[in-house]
Amino acid sequence: MIRPRYVVTPSDPNTQQTFSGFPPPAPAQRAGSAPPTDDGPRRAGPQRRLGELAIGAAAGLALVLSLVAAFTSWRVTSSVDKLQTTVDSLRGAPVQTSTPGAPTEATEPPTDTATEPNATPTGSTPSLNAQTQFTVNYTKKRMRISGACNDSVYIDLDEPRVQSPSDAAELSFLNPCGGDTPPRFTIQKDDVQGSEIKSDSVTPAECNNQIQLSPLPRAGLPIRQGQVYCIMTSLNDARASAQSWKMVVLSVTSVASDDTVALEASAWDIPY
Repeated sequence: MIRPRYVVTPSDPNTQQTFSGFPPPAPAQRAGSAPPTDDGPRRAGPQRRLGELAIGAAAGLALVLSLVAAFTSWRVTSSVDKLQTTVDSLRGAPVQTSTPGAPTEATEPPTDTATEPNATPTGSTPSLNAQTQFTVNYTKKRMRISGACNDSVYIDLDEPRVQSPSDAAELSFLNPCGGDTPPRFTIQKDDVQGSEIKSDSVTPAECNNQIQLSPLPRAGLPIRQGQVYCIMTSLNDARASAQSWKMVVLSVTSVASDDTVALEASAWDIPY
């Protein structure tokens, strides 16, 4: 193989030029220096990954900052709402003015009489009507009354009981001496009411209507076999003794020749 010869033209005519006919040798490499390499494409990968990580970190930081800002905004809004509620309540409260140095008087809260258990006056009588709920207390209780002439026998219809104390009785039984005057019942108390009816198959509500329309005379009523009475017991006694207020249907089942009287009674509690 024949190598080409190179012709060198001197740049300075006074400088002596030499040539060997071969291309000039490559410049000598300094000791300790690495040979030049082309690492451009290899270094591009790590730099790109670092850039992606930086972008992701920035996005995460932005998300955290937005959540913090939203939470802070919610707390501020909640605090403002509570403050507004407090201001509104203070606006509606009455303003109390006092003279400096003067003692202040405590004001008691108003009493709501509608919630008190004794809001209804003690002496008032509840209104009874068709919607009143009567409750059975006792049924078909039999009693027998016999007494010497001119002796009074007291009858308590709350239990019921014959020969009760006079202050507990609704009725008194009297058998006059001589035989010409029949025995009679007398109502004992002012707030005990009654009426004579035709049959014992009557409801408490019908008894109440009959008492209002045709009350018993308070001077005494002759006793005859077959009589039926509606008797409303004392409301004041019921309240005083914490017992039930009653409507009683009292029937005279027989009157013997010796003036012994047999009775039968049924009672319902009246709500009050």
